[in-house]
Amino acid sequence: MRPVRITVDLAADLHGFLRAYAQARDVAAADVMRELIRQLREDGELSARVTAELERRREALAEAMRAARE
Repeated sequence: MRPVRITVDLAADLHGFLRAYAQARDVAAADVMRELIRQLREDGELSARVTAELERRREALAEAMRAARE
């Protein structure tokens, strides 16, 4: 299969963490990301935690936007 390139914008602190994590393990940051995606696909509990956090963040953003309009 031919790989597909994606671009992800990261906050500076997340980028720094990812880079340091990868360097400490002598692997490429892209390999860390690939493994995280594989685990997200295969681990139902991890998937549920990520889904819950995404929903929590979505609700917090919606609430902040409502408050800003008031």
